[in-house]
Formats: sequence, structure tokens, C-alpha cells
Amino acid sequence: MGESVTPNNAFNADQNIASLTSATPPTSTEYAHWDMHRFDAYGDNWTVRTATDSFNNQSHFQYAFYRTKTNANCNPGCVGENWAGTNTHTVLEFLVSSSTTGQTNTTWLDIPVFDLNATLYLFGYRQGQLGNQCLDGNDQTVVCHCPPGVFGNNIGIVSGTVTACFGLNDGVSHSHVHKGTYWLKDVVVSGSP
Repeated sequence: MGESVTPNNAFNADQNIASLTSATPPTSTEYAHWDMHRFDAYGDNWTVRTATDSFNNQSHFQYAFYRTKTNANCNPGCVGENWAGTNTHTVLEFLVSSSTTGQTNTTWLDIPVFDLNATLYLFGYRQGQLGNQCLDGNDQTVVCHCPPGVFGNNIGIVSGTVTACFGLNDGVSHSHVHKGTYWLKDVVVSGSP
């Protein structure tokens, strides 16, 4: 399952954070494409992939994968809501790759506490001033400033999504306002996605 997220006026204008943390699904102008409660029958058995169009021309993509930790409880609906101020990130782990790097990555890491200066986070984090690549020299995930695929509202991240800070050792510079998609699979992916 995948749905496109193209930067547009509705996305730019949406600041109604309460709508994403209530039990009521967002309206069509409130990130309705992130309402994943319709997949809650998957229970805890799912993996999400975000894909960031690195150059906005479909020639190269950066990916972030998210899944529930072993023995953790989180259905798809909980990850399709605002993560800021919740414990959602504590029950998930993540892995990153791109079109050209990280295809054999098997390192799933905990999501760190993120900078709450951002008022909304979906599928990602922002970690202080870390300046390392999000993939190491062996193509394994490391905690960095910000992985690819974050959807958020804060200074500099107002529409679309972002490429990885400070990269995935794939030659792609970090930048904002990219097209992004997500994919939800009814299985917990093990090893390399």
C-alpha cells in the first residue's frame, strides 16, 4: 500500500496538531493520508517504509524503515498520528538505505528522543547537532541528525519531506521539500528489507 505526498497548499497550511492526536481521523486537509487506523487489523505485525524522492525526479530514493520492537504494542494507527509528546518512538526501531547504499543493512536501531522544537513528527526524529552520515562505512544504520523521510512542521520543514542529514554516504545533499511516499506491509521485516 502506498500513497503519494506532494507538497501543496493544504500540507503547508496544516497546523492543526490536535486533529492528529485525537481519536477522530484527520479530515482531507489534515494529513488524511496518514490515517492508518484502517490497517489496525495488522496488530503489531507491520513494517513501514518511507521513500524520499531525492531529486524530485524519481531517479534516486532514500528510504527509512520502521517496525515495532519485539514484544512492543503499536498498531499502524498509532504511527500515523503525531509522534510529538507521545511514546510512539519508544516502541519502534528503524533502519535506513537508499537506491545506491545500504541494501544489505541489517542494523535496526532504537529511535532516539527527538528535538521537541518541532511541533509534529511522523516517521523520523531530529537529534541535536549530530553531524555524521545516517549510514556508516559498512552500510549500517547509525543515529544521525535526521534520517530521510521525516514529515514534520517546524522551521525549515514545512512541506513535503527531507533527505537524510548529513546523508547516507550516497552523495545526496540534505535538502527539504521533497515528494515522498510510504508503504505499509503486513509483516515485520527481519534482517535487510
